[in-house]
Amino acid sequence: MSVKRPTSRRVGYTLIELLVAIAIMLALAALAAAFLPRINGNQSLIRSMDQLEQWLLTAKMRAKRDGLPTGLRFNPDPNNPGMFSEAQYIQQPDALSGGSLSAAQTPGSIVYSAGPPPLYLSGGIMLSAISSTVTFGNVDFTNGQPGIFADYLVQPGDSLEIRGGGGVHLIGGVPTSPTTLMLGGLPYDSSLVVAAPTTNYRILRQPRLMTGESPLELPNNFFIDGTNSAVSNIPFRPVVGTPNGGYFEILFSPSGSVVGHGASHGKIYFYVHELNQTDPNQAGIIAVQTRTGFIGAYNVAPGTDPLSYAEEGRNSGL
Repeated sequence: MSVKRPTSRRVGYTLIELLVAIAIMLALAALAAAFLPRINGNQSLIRSMDQLEQWLLTAKMRAKRDGLPTGLRFNPDPNNPGMFSEAQYIQQPDALSGGSLSAAQTPGSIVYSAGPPPLYLSGGIMLSAISSTVTFGNVDFTNGQPGIFADYLVQPGDSLEIRGGGGVHLIGGVPTSPTTLMLGGLPYDSSLVVAAPTTNYRILRQPRLMTGESPLELPNNFFIDGTNSAVSNIPFRPVVGTPNGGYFEILFSPSGSVVGHGASHGKIYFYVHELNQTDPNQAGIIAVQTRTGFIGAYNVAPGTDPLSYAEEGRNSGL
């Protein structure tokens, strides 16, 4: 009987095979080194976009839950004008009414027919002498905290509406008296000289920062760019008494639509990128449809119209 011997096999690699394997590994390492920063950058951008999208969605859900307009106010970066990396939740309280009011022009003030000069505020008190005073009965605008202006029920920038219609009168300051408001920002209106107290009024209040909420911050070195007019159109609301000043903010109604400043736009765009990054492939756009409140994330489109993807509603999601 013949015995079949096992065939001997070569174990190991030749020198040429080893050199080829090393060359392939070096080529792969070079490719990884070239593209890894770009991949990491995209992941950081995606995290930033996801965070902003979540902030907006949370504000929209809170508006529905609380039955009050709710949104975000974006705080400008002190070191980079026009750039925003921090936001805070805001909510618009209901209009105030009740009690009675009477009004008269401040003695010695000047009546302007073509519009007043700028108003300046300090600690909630109007410093301009051009104003009208309105005195209310059975109210306390200090909310029981006289001198703590941030807690007052009425703030500079709110508006007074009398007799259920017509124009509104801008509230320029809240004096130390808990029952007196100072009006400014509009020419003096003789209709405010109320012969007898009236209860037919309401005070329309602007959005306030929500108490107990910490500021929200984007990942390190990522910003919402408010300087690129071709991409970003964050709603802007002027602030009474601050020349050329104002807030950038967005406000959702309980139904989900955008209300207030910026609501007239079909969409509101937030342009997000890393500081000093000019490559459009390293930037993204969060778009909010003002009518429906739909929130989507989009790539920046190449060519002359960087918003075309967001405007057409395609390529949603990065």
